[in-house]
Amino acid sequence: MAYTEHQSAVSRFTSRDQLDVVLVEDHRLFREGLVELLGAADPSLHVAATCGSAEEALAVIPRLLPDVAIMDIHLSQMSGIQAIRRLAVLCPTVRVLVVSGSADDRDVLDAILAGAFGYVLKDSPIEQIAEAIRLAAQGGATLSPTVAAQLLEHVRQVRPPAQIAEEVVGELTPRELEVLRLLAAGMENAEIAGVLVISTRTARNHVASILEKLQMQNRIQAAVYAVRHGLA
Repeated sequence: MAYTEHQSAVSRFTSRDQLDVVLVEDHRLFREGLVELLGAADPSLHVAATCGSAEEALAVIPRLLPDVAIMDIHLSQMSGIQAIRRLAVLCPTVRVLVVSGSADDRDVLDAILAGAFGYVLKDSPIEQIAEAIRLAAQGGATLSPTVAAQLLEHVRQVRPPAQIAEEVVGELTPRELEVLRLLAAGMENAEIAGVLVISTRTARNHVASILEKLQMQNRIQAAVYAVRHGLA
């Protein structure tokens, strides 16, 4: 059985700067290596448990309620995509970050639409993976640079031409539509603020309002939605 609980080297009574993480990965060597590398890169990331299958993860994560679950998607039995969907129902406060060896745009899209808060590749620098974990815990989302552009290009290619979601246009204000288009272009809040000559805080508030109105969990989902519906 691959499920293992880990004791933190730091007291569990430390501040909430420490993040609890559960790692779901069926390759033992990669699993053990990532635990060691994360500990060295950022001691505040506490790997509370590791799981070798989606089935184990679905038993462990709702019990431990970590800040972030790191999920591979190509697991031996139940897929990571299926697990992400179930976790969204079982424990919606747990943010899932996909760490995968696949850069296939279909895998990325499926993961994001299932509810993942980001998708990074296994060969990414450990610092980038650690930063993606922290961003996911805060409700942000990260895509590895090598998959971000091809994901949106894939969505553009498969969408029906000039398909505009009129109900969304009606829900969003003109300013929010501008922000959504810039968000779909891959811009961060500070960049959006610069283009629209508004404060970064105002841009962040617009993004939060867009996500609430679209009933989406993160900005990547909103960007994909915008591209698919001809809004960007």
